[in-house]
Amino acid sequence: MSSKYLSYVLILLLFVFNSCEKEVSVSPPDLPPPDGSVFINTVPDSFKIIMEGKDRLRLTPDSIRWLETGIYNFTLRKDHFLDSTFTLDVTEGEKSFITIDYTINPKFRGSLFIESNPPDAKIFLNDSNTALITPAEINNLMPGVYKITLKKEDFSDYTFYKDVNSGKTTKYKPTLIDTTIWDYFNTTNSVIAADNLSSITIDNDDNLWIGSREGLLKYNGLVWKVFFPGTSLLPHPVVLFVQTDEKNRVWALTAGGMAIFQNDEVPLRFTSSGSRTAMATGFGTDSVSTTIVKSGSPYYFATDIGMGIASEAGNLSFRFNFTTIQGTTNRLTVFEKLDQNTLLIGTAESGLVIYKGEGEIQVLNRGNSIIPGNSISAMFKSSEGVWIGHLPGSGTGGGLSLFDGSKFYVYSLGVPPPLINCIFVNSNGIKFVGTNIGLFIFDEFENRILINEESSGLPIKNISGITEDSSGKIWITTAGSGLFKLKKIPF
Repeated sequence: MSSKYLSYVLILLLFVFNSCEKEVSVSPPDLPPPDGSVFINTVPDSFKIIMEGKDRLRLTPDSIRWLETGIYNFTLRKDHFLDSTFTLDVTEGEKSFITIDYTINPKFRGSLFIESNPPDAKIFLNDSNTALITPAEINNLMPGVYKITLKKEDFSDYTFYKDVNSGKTTKYKPTLIDTTIWDYFNTTNSVIAADNLSSITIDNDDNLWIGSREGLLKYNGLVWKVFFPGTSLLPHPVVLFVQTDEKNRVWALTAGGMAIFQNDEVPLRFTSSGSRTAMATGFGTDSVSTTIVKSGSPYYFATDIGMGIASEAGNLSFRFNFTTIQGTTNRLTVFEKLDQNTLLIGTAESGLVIYKGEGEIQVLNRGNSIIPGNSISAMFKSSEGVWIGHLPGSGTGGGLSLFDGSKFYVYSLGVPPPLINCIFVNSNGIKFVGTNIGLFIFDEFENRILINEESSGLPIKNISGITEDSSGKIWITTAGSGLFKLKKIPF
């Protein structure tokens, strides 16, 4: 290799080494992180710490670390308390401490104003007697949730929970339940099997028979008994309607057929097609919504496709017939007897049918009469005539009417009208109208009262049935709130 060529290679290598050396960089040494910190404590504890508008996901007492020197904005937040905002100077290398005692600042306190209907109830706060009676204001309370119990003689204890917030007064006025007027049964305070009840009847021995979606219930005033398809010949667990007949038998109409109860036994049950344990009705449907059996044979049954009729031919022997009602859609809802020869039939959308037999049918509707609605939901016969409930519908207002055999008298229960589910007239001529919003009671319509949760303290709504026992007590079933006993008329 020539010396000239060797010199060229050495120069090239030197250039490469020098170039590589220039491209190599060395990072400066890492600086220590900022070491300022602040410790925030509160009385009470568990306030959320927000710094510079961002939730630091910490609750007091806790520290915020790795802060640079500077001024920081903090907000402390907790349910029921006013937010508190402040600034802190933080210096690196130092730890700041702050304690905020909310118990000593009156602006963070709240109050309760408790009334009751009726007044003069003793007030207990978190189970401690305050020595106050309603109406009363309890001041200087720390924010939070408080348990309040009101106690008054002859009334059920009333317990509720209320929030107290900083700088505010929480007001509440419950209605106390008068135990001289009411008894009530639901699945939380008794052994009743269901709260969703469909109807009620009473036999000659003062036994209550109640329909529900959980079978047929019987109550003798002390003991509850439940009849279910698995333990009896009840055809279906959903009982739509119950009624006693003139022989003190209980007819239970279910979503899957009918059964007669006698002395807690089911001597006979019925389905549309019959079976080894059931008599065939030939009705074409097993879902029978209501019946009229209280006036004796023949017995009438309402269905969505027409009217079933059962004539008693002997001891537990029946002849069945099925008919449709001309001039209606045959969606039948309820029956009542106007007299021995005249049956009133309510329909779902065709009005009221006056029925004296196949050849004598008159249909009264909005087009040819003053009835307030074509959808008939309830009927009950009194000495004045037959009281009728009408549901509101397209172009019809609904409401209550009285039919004396020739003329209608129409009554308004309010605007918009409530949904009338059942009607009952007691032995003293007092009228009871069960609706979705509560129970209307009146002797003269102008003096009617409405019993609901606001007036009684009880969830009396969606009433499904009403009856009277031998002592004059009124029993009320509801679709969702259980059973109520009205021990005396509240007027």
